[in-house]
Amino acid sequence: MKIDGKSLKLRLWGSFALFTILILAMIWGMQILLFRTYYEEMKTREVVRMADDIVEGYAQLDLWRMISYSRSDDVFIRLETETGLVLYTPGAENQRPTVFVENWDLSEARAALQAGETSYRSITSHVEGSTMLDRGLIYGRRIEISPHEDRYAMLFICAPLAPAESTMQILTQMLVYVSIMSVIISLLISFFLAKRITGPLVDLTASARRLADGETGVSFDVGDRRYTEINELADTLDHASQELAKTEELQKDLIANVSHDIRTPLTMVRSYAEMVRDLSGDDPEKRNAHLGVIIDEADRMDALVQDMLTLSRMQSGAVELELRDFSLTQTASDMVEHCRPLGAQDGALISLEAQGDCRAHGDEPRIRQVLTNLISNALRYAAGAPVTVRVEERQEGIYCAVEDRGPGIPEEDLEQIWKRYYRSSANLSRGEGTGLGLAITREILDLHKSRFGVRSRLGEGSTFWFMLDKAKEEPHEDQHQRA
Repeated sequence: MKIDGKSLKLRLWGSFALFTILILAMIWGMQILLFRTYYEEMKTREVVRMADDIVEGYAQLDLWRMISYSRSDDVFIRLETETGLVLYTPGAENQRPTVFVENWDLSEARAALQAGETSYRSITSHVEGSTMLDRGLIYGRRIEISPHEDRYAMLFICAPLAPAESTMQILTQMLVYVSIMSVIISLLISFFLAKRITGPLVDLTASARRLADGETGVSFDVGDRRYTEINELADTLDHASQELAKTEELQKDLIANVSHDIRTPLTMVRSYAEMVRDLSGDDPEKRNAHLGVIIDEADRMDALVQDMLTLSRMQSGAVELELRDFSLTQTASDMVEHCRPLGAQDGALISLEAQGDCRAHGDEPRIRQVLTNLISNALRYAAGAPVTVRVEERQEGIYCAVEDRGPGIPEEDLEQIWKRYYRSSANLSRGEGTGLGLAITREILDLHKSRFGVRSRLGEGSTFWFMLDKAKEEPHEDQHQRA
């Protein structure tokens, strides 16, 4: 079986193993290089603290501290005067072998203290005549009694360092077993963890391949939900799969709707063309009427194709805006007048409510297209109910809304109506429609970086609104003169 060196599972497993080996190498290095030095340093601190306590007790004529340390601690304590008179040395109260007590060479320490040194410290590698002691610490302290009479005492504390060697051997043996167990356990844990992490990723990859092969409605449920990042990835892919499934359904609907919209005028064109050929060719009045129907249906097909081309160009980024200042109030008024005959066919009244001359900054021809789409959409769904176009200046920009008193839009459709290929519920619409008008409107407003939205309740009507930037007019000439 071929091993993939870039596999996440293999790299996680190797990383955990390498981390464990590095930790063990650091522990072994500290054990080999630093343990003996650290032990001797700590033993020295303990002996110095012990000497400080004994000196304090000696000043208070309290020798019990010295006796207590000699009995309870693994040390040899001796106290002499400046002339070599022994004031204290372990006797019968110390149960350790005599050879341990007697074979310390204190001559060098004694000479240093007699020469005026305050303290003395040395490490001896071997105690003469001792088979038990390989290394030891000798510490001496000069205790001033009467500086003017040159009277002083000499305190000697000797501590074996052999336990460091035996402890080091024991720890080394333990470290061998601990290292072997640590490596085995870390390999098992890292392998298990790598498998737990990569398992869901493998499942997600398999599901993604099915989605790429054209299967719709693929579920990305990985089962194991222990890892937040994998959960978020699965949820995102799940959402993408659902959106793709919706898009495919909407594309099917669009093709069906467009095919129907094109087939109807084509049928009409064919039928009336045959009528012109067979029936009304010699009757100018009938011929002109039939030709008028053919022209109207051709215009309808042309408008449908133009909408599809416009939407395609906008979604591909091929459309650039020509931004300038213009009167949104005047533009809205023109569009109301333009669409008024369309509303009159069903008895729908279109009105404009504007707060003065509201000037905006944008691409006026594209905004005209937006207003046309919104007004036409309102008339199509309002079923003869009044339609109001509202324009007003607000602090954040120029607000424009198209309000109708139609049946409203279902709440589940509100988030979908701006999406491409979407067609609103058929039971609320009048006539045929592909939903391209609102899709084009959204693209135009997105190009303007405009805020927009829709408010609707069933039975109460709908309000489509958008917000444009205010006009960026230069100051008037008289304002320049006043300045």
